[in-house]
Amino acid sequence: MTNESNPNPSKAAEVVNKATAIGFPPPYLGEQAQRLPVLARTSDWIALAKPAGVAMREHPWSLEYPNLDSALNDQLKNEKPELLRLGAECFGSIYGLDPAFSGVALFGLKRDAIATLREAYGDGQIESRIHFIARDDGGPEERVIEAPLLPHRTQSKMIPSSAKGKKCKTSFKRLDQGISGWALWEARVGYTRPHQVRLHAALADLPLMGDTLYRGPDSPSLSELDRRKRGAGVKFPIFDGIAGHLASVQFLSDPSTLKIEAPLPKRLKACYKRMHLRLI
Repeated sequence: MTNESNPNPSKAAEVVNKATAIGFPPPYLGEQAQRLPVLARTSDWIALAKPAGVAMREHPWSLEYPNLDSALNDQLKNEKPELLRLGAECFGSIYGLDPAFSGVALFGLKRDAIATLREAYGDGQIESRIHFIARDDGGPEERVIEAPLLPHRTQSKMIPSSAKGKKCKTSFKRLDQGISGWALWEARVGYTRPHQVRLHAALADLPLMGDTLYRGPDSPSLSELDRRKRGAGVKFPIFDGIAGHLASVQFLSDPSTLKIEAPLPKRLKACYKRMHLRLI
């Protein structure tokens, strides 16, 4: 994958200024204007920092969320200057990151690049590392779940099924131990099926904090973390939503193994600090 008709997804990315971002005026990503930081880019693709509450693409399980594929392509059709400067012919998401998660969002800028990147993703040449908060159950710090998954017939969720499910694998590793029995975990995956990390984490006895769909624990309050805390607001949950973040995406098809990293959103970063978890 080295020529223009078959672009190399792991070729050297342009260094991006921290101030560089793509704007989305209302109503593209909701009622408020948003600017998503550009993490890296080449002539074939761009990586953005996706916030939680935004889908990558249209999916039957996430129709209530705005999606970036539509938002980017609609603005391109309207000749938004900052998108035209990218030389984009169209935008296509390479994978479907869960709307509940923040993190690296990767998009091809040309049809051949989109096809090549999606093929590389399907072949397991792009590795994702998702960081999440869960209870520290005292078990092994590394775990592997290979349960085949199948969409539920009537609900917007996945279920394990050895008979009809699609094969998939998730490797888990504890990165840090916080206070009051909470821990920071990493899920490492190649090709990711919808809700795979969330369900596999539950099967590994590590349901994500805030993930009520898969039996995840509620976010604690500040007073539950530290009984010495007093004052207004200490009894409210310290985090709203599912505490999952796609921290990095790494191309494995080249010796340079290009790695794209997304910083923690402010709310999740504050949650880490209150739980005394390492900022990674």
